[in-house]
Amino acid sequence: MRCEMRAGFLHVHLDKRYGGWRVEDVLTTALALPMAFSQKLLAAGHVVAGKQTLRRGDELKAGSRLVLKDPTPVSGWPESSGRGVAGFAICYEDDHVLVVNKPAGVIVHSDNPSDLTLDGLVARYYQETGQVLPILHAHRLDRPTTGAVVYAKHGFAARALDAQLVRHRMARRYVAVVCGAELARSQTVDKPIGRDRHRSSFYRVSSTGKEARTHILVRAVSPLQGEHLSLLSCELETGRTHQIRVHCASIGAPILGDVEYGGQRIDHWPARDAIALHACEVSFYHPYDEQDVVVKCPLSNDWSTFLRQEWGIEDDLW
Repeated sequence: MRCEMRAGFLHVHLDKRYGGWRVEDVLTTALALPMAFSQKLLAAGHVVAGKQTLRRGDELKAGSRLVLKDPTPVSGWPESSGRGVAGFAICYEDDHVLVVNKPAGVIVHSDNPSDLTLDGLVARYYQETGQVLPILHAHRLDRPTTGAVVYAKHGFAARALDAQLVRHRMARRYVAVVCGAELARSQTVDKPIGRDRHRSSFYRVSSTGKEARTHILVRAVSPLQGEHLSLLSCELETGRTHQIRVHCASIGAPILGDVEYGGQRIDHWPARDAIALHACEVSFYHPYDEQDVVVKCPLSNDWSTFLRQEWGIEDDLW
């Protein structure tokens, strides 16, 4: 199968494997689109082969060429701030997906046009590179967290990536530095998370919250004023807001710099607009290339310096 996005239309070239497949099965299985979205495309007449508008049960021949119209609007780009931000970098890009390394102090999306957002920086990048595309982030990171954020370049990729998130098939790995209790070398924190009723925009472990699981591995430890400074590798099984921050605090080891959840700074690190939490890797299944994609987002210089001085660790560990 070969897929090309041109002027708002996804051109799908099916090889012999798909001979005899129903149209709906190609949309939901080969292209990994949600069933409800696929049905809306078909009902709107947005799936054609040549001059024929296809229906869900139509059988396809090997070598068929489908054209799907993307209903996602391109208009309404967020305003792009002219302020430069150190650390913004492209970690992966093809015709369908973009992965960027989010700097600290930048929120992914905001309804306030004066806010500096990652969506705005991506919009500026698209404009500067001549790409007329919608701004579709697949997930978010908190303002003080750095690292990998995935963007879809069109509506079909957005739906496919969203389905992977819902089914926990998009893997996200983080590196964190915490201080406090001595932790088991490996553990899974399985505690539901809900809104903090006493602090707006913050979260806490709550028996009435949504299920949340974080897998934690301790990579290095050093003493600090009667406590333990620990370097963690964290992997999300679910993706709740502030999940790693809340879970680390709940086991007595808040993230460095995360003062809102009980953390502290060491020798002025990390910076005031950052916490010691970095999304170092994201992996997902690429439905058009039909293979798993693993993207690594490098640590910033201040991270590298801290890890080298504290534990003699170099970036290539991650």
